[in-house]
Amino acid sequence: MELDPKKLLQDCFDVGYLTNDFAIWAIDVAEKQINRRFDIPAYAREEALGVFQLKLVRKWEKLSPEKNPKSYIQAMAYTSLMDEMRKYKKNHAPDKEKEEKNNCDTDKNEHIFFTNLLKEAGINSGNQVNKDQRKVLKNEAIRLYKAGISRRAIAKDLGLGNKTISRWVIDYEKRGNWFFQEKRRGRKKK
Repeated sequence: MELDPKKLLQDCFDVGYLTNDFAIWAIDVAEKQINRRFDIPAYAREEALGVFQLKLVRKWEKLSPEKNPKSYIQAMAYTSLMDEMRKYKKNHAPDKEKEEKNNCDTDKNEHIFFTNLLKEAGINSGNQVNKDQRKVLKNEAIRLYKAGISRRAIAKDLGLGNKTISRWVIDYEKRGNWFFQEKRRGRKKK
């Protein structure tokens, strides 16, 4: 049996306080309105429902039994949800920094894997590599540098000199992606 919200609200006005029947109906309508938004975290939706309940207790007298209370309840639930989303975004803005830190941790794990691959391949020094291997080393060195790993740690892990890594980083900062194109090496041809 469908409850008549106008009759439930009129009962509230008749007795002079918020009745359980109207409150239960209003919370049910608000919960349906709030939980339609799956893109919003569950705890933000729960907080929004709590805020809605407080608003309902404070503002039920502003509802009019002649008008449709369901639309007002839905609007009140929506504004409660948006208020909570603003708080959520404000409080979780620094999470981008945490995400970047987590990405750095992932980069460090990938780096350990890459270093182990180099050792398995028998490459312990930058002098032992060919053109393609050097390009891979440069890519890895720059990726680690961008991830926030120190030049000294990169040099140690890749088996290269500190000056080599510093030179690569400076060259990358000057030339950008052109840095990855190999220059001619060795003695000039006559």
